[in-house]
Amino acid sequence: MPDWAYERLLKHPEALVRQELFSWGGRPPAHVLVGLADHEDPLFRLAACRYAWHELPDAARQRLLHDDDREVRLAAAEQVCPEDEERTAWLIGELDGSWPAAEILRTGRLPRELAERLVTEGDRLRELAGNPSLPPDLVARLAVDPDPAVRLVVSARPELSEADRAAIDYTVDPEARLGTLEWVWERREDADLLRQCARSAHTWLRRSAAVCPGLPADAVELLADDEDFAVRLLLAEFHPAPPPELLLGLYLGGTHRAVGMLTARPGFPFAGLAARFGDSPDPERRMLALHDPGLDPELLDRLSRDPGTRNAAARHPRLPVARIRELLADPDEHTAAAAATNPALPPEDMRRILDRAGVPEIRVNDRTSG
Repeated sequence: MPDWAYERLLKHPEALVRQELFSWGGRPPAHVLVGLADHEDPLFRLAACRYAWHELPDAARQRLLHDDDREVRLAAAEQVCPEDEERTAWLIGELDGSWPAAEILRTGRLPRELAERLVTEGDRLRELAGNPSLPPDLVARLAVDPDPAVRLVVSARPELSEADRAAIDYTVDPEARLGTLEWVWERREDADLLRQCARSAHTWLRRSAAVCPGLPADAVELLADDEDFAVRLLLAEFHPAPPPELLLGLYLGGTHRAVGMLTARPGFPFAGLAARFGDSPDPERRMLALHDPGLDPELLDRLSRDPGTRNAAARHPRLPVARIRELLADPDEHTAAAAATNPALPPEDMRRILDRAGVPEIRVNDRTSG
């Protein structure tokens, strides 16, 4: 939205409207939020802390760090804790196990005494294991922790060599959902680092590299043949130019819920699919033939009569109108509905469908439409 629209909503008399402005993905941009750092409403100051901190002048940051409102102080402290031991210690005491504490344990700069105490207590070791400020001797202690999840996090720390990682007893379940490693994402345009991650024996590093847009071509080629399915899938989903054969190979694997996404990715190799798969015994592969720009009219007609591909073929824009009309009259309501969405359907047929459904005509600017 334009700035004036945000400003108008920020002044709306309904509190719910103002709150909603900060609780969804379309929140005001940072340059609008900067002006809220001294607002009388703590909700606005809280938003300035969370979403515009790096745009605020130093004086405004200091005021927020000492704000009268506890939630505002907490939010401000969260922003500086990666470099501030004192505020990290204060936050951990204040939050006392609530959900934001996990992020502080992962990223906050830890005083030595506090780090030792937390490791000894052993309550939040999974979060602590990846903290960049954790002293090396405590990292070594966690590398042999009885909890395999703790050892896994340690094994993916950025300062470790490949030999260090190999010395840790960790495993990566092929079905495990692992978030992108923050230290890799922060350097997502660093080609040399991404090459190192792509060559790593550690699956988590390779998965993290696969989602980075700055992945160089040689690393893309390497990861396209990775033994880990998730690495290949992430590369197909996130790289701006995934290898065409990778996309086709994943589609043909056909065992993952994301296969429908693959044909929408740039570079999917549509040309020649009709010749390769038009007569396949697998309906999912025959479906690929419908995407071929050189699809033969005879094959298209045959696929429109094939129970495994009929509904998809009914939507094909090159299907003759006579065949579309036959499919509109099909007793299977799903097939008829698919034919009704065909962009080649003439307007008069659309009107007849709407008339049968009792949809009234609407006149817009003296033009009649169904």
